[in-house]
Amino acid sequence: MEIVAIGLNHHKAPVDVRARMSLLTADIEDALSFFVQQAQGRQNVLMEGTIISTCNRLEIYALAGTCADGSTALVEFLSQKSGVASQILKQYLDYYQGEAAVEHLFAVACGLDSQVVGENEILGQVRDAYDAARDTKAAGAVLLKLFRRAVTVGKRARTDTAISRNAASVSSVAVALAKQHFLDLSSKRALVIGSGEMGRQALRNLVISGVSQVTVSNRTRLHAELTAAQYNGQVADFERLEDALQDTDIVISSTAAPHAVLHVAQVEKAMATRPDRPLVLIDIAMPPDVEPEVAHIANVFLYNLDDLGTVVQTNLEKRKQEIPKVEMLVREETAQFMSWLRSLDMLPTIVALRRHADLICQAELQKAMRRLGEMDDQQREVVQAMAKALTNKLLHTPTVRLKERACDQSAEQYSQVLQDLFDLHLHECS
Repeated sequence: MEIVAIGLNHHKAPVDVRARMSLLTADIEDALSFFVQQAQGRQNVLMEGTIISTCNRLEIYALAGTCADGSTALVEFLSQKSGVASQILKQYLDYYQGEAAVEHLFAVACGLDSQVVGENEILGQVRDAYDAARDTKAAGAVLLKLFRRAVTVGKRARTDTAISRNAASVSSVAVALAKQHFLDLSSKRALVIGSGEMGRQALRNLVISGVSQVTVSNRTRLHAELTAAQYNGQVADFERLEDALQDTDIVISSTAAPHAVLHVAQVEKAMATRPDRPLVLIDIAMPPDVEPEVAHIANVFLYNLDDLGTVVQTNLEKRKQEIPKVEMLVREETAQFMSWLRSLDMLPTIVALRRHADLICQAELQKAMRRLGEMDDQQREVVQAMAKALTNKLLHTPTVRLKERACDQSAEQYSQVLQDLFDLHLHECS
């Protein structure tokens, strides 16, 4: 019984390959049914399975009879699911087996394997993978415990270290700058220009930070409407941005336009209607969306990518300083989980030993009862309790030793010796 995993992510696979491999949320349940069918087939190749699917990674974890058979089966499954030949897949895949698979999952949950070190979103995605595998019954006791532990380890990394502190993405730093100006965003209104990935991230961070209202503007109005709808936001006419600026406190702009989309005249016109209210403009586009001369307008504060980039780099360095602490945490948690996993190999011997002792105890107890003759209920309970206590005390040390030996190289030999000494028959306990 081994834990195996295959993975495809931003480190090795280009964007177009990741896009072809991505298992969308709607397909996860169908994909997980494969593992249910495998378990029902009782061939012991793949007994449990879980899938982490995001825009940057696809990882499949399984409980397999052997590492070699399990890894081969996972590659074949992914090939069939994606329609990409296994030979092509193999050049982009990473393989993890046993302890390495556990350690990798814990590192992923902690954000050590993310493009932005310590990012929080991956922890929710690991939790989603656990929920999906549990609900579809694709995962059993081993993988469910593994993923529960991964979530706990991820939380510990974020509370016991500073791996996730200090904003480390352009969009999060943009919102952090807005907070520096206004402290409390709950009464502020924000405008996001552009509905691409950066714009959506900024919008999400603004909402999380508690802005009272968000508005989206995009050259293609339908895109703006779809994006705004996700956050109960409003839509502003892209051709009349100066109108939207009149009631806005924070602007984050991230279009893909080849030239400026927000000009001095527009900002001056808007500020004429609200001269005493500051306007924070954060331009995270390249080339810039906002004409640089806008910074000279009274009560307007303009930041560009260079300003944000310096903060991002500084904060990333602070996060990277925490990596050794998180790696130590991951190693400790991995050792504990592997100890538990190896102890499962001793369970059949422990169960057989206890069954053997209980049968002897019951047989001898019945003989003693017949010899003792008439007893009242209290006397009978005392004799039964004594027999049970003797059995438990005799079994305690051997049981502890068996569990301790589960982590030794001699575990199998130790188990076999006990089976021979006590003539244990493991098949009777299945």
